[in-house]
Amino acid sequence: MNLKLNRDLRTTLCALALLAMAGELCSQPSDRASAPAKANADAAWSDAFERAMTFFAAGQIQAGEAQLFRYNVQKNGTLESDIECATLLTHAALFLRERYDYRTADVVANRALAYLNSAPASHFANAAAKKRAQAYEAAGFIQDSLLGDSTGAKASFQAAQREVPGSKGAQAGLDRIKNDEDKIARLPGGKG
Repeated sequence: MNLKLNRDLRTTLCALALLAMAGELCSQPSDRASAPAKANADAAWSDAFERAMTFFAAGQIQAGEAQLFRYNVQKNGTLESDIECATLLTHAALFLRERYDYRTADVVANRALAYLNSAPASHFANAAAKKRAQAYEAAGFIQDSLLGDSTGAKASFQAAQREVPGSKGAQAGLDRIKNDEDKIARLPGGKG
């Protein structure tokens, strides 16, 4: 129970870090507007998010994505756009998990990962190393914290470190995985 509680807390904290990291990509146009315009834009965004969650809960994944992506601010056909789409889907997956809809959360998390893993090579080639590292870090977070794939997460975090050798986010992800592996190894019947 304690390990599960710690993992849920860690997942929440990691999610907050991921969302903060992607904040520069996903800032809504209302962030630069007057107070009344910001309030209207924020209300429209909240409304779209709620509609997206309704679609996701009903198994209508593409309709949910369409609602989420209505407010994308990044230019389509770029790595930044792929990261923004993955971040929005990750946020949705975390929301669904909080509502105990794990099956749909896994589907949405896999969609988020697909945006990062299937980004055309041209998106990566035309992006700065920092953005490529950000994409790998986001993929590592999704793999480790949402999908339980520590092997895939390690590979993603290591790829981020190859892009930006001093990447604190990638190192923190690798440290979390190692800590989890060490805890498992110390358990009776654990590996190691």
